[in-house]
Amino acid sequence: MDIYKRQYLKRTSSGLGFMVFAITGTMNLVALILSIALFTRLDTTLSLWMQMFISVSCMFISGMVYCWASKSDINELIKVKRVSPKLAVPLIMIALTVSFTSDYLADLLQSSFSVFGLENGIELNTESTTPVNFLLNIIAVSVVPPLVEEFVFRGVLLGKLRRFGDGFAVLMSSVIFGLIHENLVQIPFAFIVGLALAFTTVKCGSVVPAIIVHFIVNFRATLISSLIDNKVISEEILNIIYIVFLIVVFILGIVSAYRLSKKEGFFSLESKPDYPFAESLGAFIGNGGMICFLVIVVINTISTTSLFSFLGG
Repeated sequence: MDIYKRQYLKRTSSGLGFMVFAITGTMNLVALILSIALFTRLDTTLSLWMQMFISVSCMFISGMVYCWASKSDINELIKVKRVSPKLAVPLIMIALTVSFTSDYLADLLQSSFSVFGLENGIELNTESTTPVNFLLNIIAVSVVPPLVEEFVFRGVLLGKLRRFGDGFAVLMSSVIFGLIHENLVQIPFAFIVGLALAFTTVKCGSVVPAIIVHFIVNFRATLISSLIDNKVISEEILNIIYIVFLIVVFILGIVSAYRLSKKEGFFSLESKPDYPFAESLGAFIGNGGMICFLVIVVINTISTTSLFSFLGG
């Protein structure tokens, strides 16, 4: 890679690094300020409104500011168009299969950590006493995050990195997507899901299928937790229904992958010979923006887990 291409990649990566650094920093800062200011009045409904406000204000605004500062055309980075069902449906089923499998592995990882007293420090309250709270819970967890996160990660971040090769863009955007979740259980799960969502976006040429997958994944988790917490259905019956659902999705995902594999080179991604992976990776990480992001991720990941009690025990 010549020096000009390397410097261009470093500048682009640094800008993206400062964008996700700003997202992480402002989300934690705003959450802290609002929690302190509203401490005496912080009930379930207010918490959900606060969660939506933080997601939209910090993540969406940071993405928009980056596009303005870097003079990037949002329409160039984020493609929103109709995709043929013959292509979109199989890719959605594959992405759902990958996502649900990753979720299962994340549950196993959580169980392993629990044995040693290491717990995720953030838990979602899904107990809704009114239909309004339940609806707000769905919107706050299943609607707003898919729209905002896909705008940033499969839109701005992925779109900006694709000029360095689709394979590189899919991998790096997924790494950032995993890290920004900032806890030891969600990071590997989010990374794998990010790969599926980014691949789907690249192949479909639109962010819409990724939004659909993201919504289904979040809605499924929220619905199950809400049904159990509010004692709408017994956990035993719900487990049976969920297992059947997973089996159906898994079969459809495997069949979809098999059919798409018949298309020559479908599962390969474009690489740029003038951007060798090893050199590109070094340039991607070795800049001020990404270093700042990685530092704050490490700090926040430690603070959102019971790591100190684990070491002390």
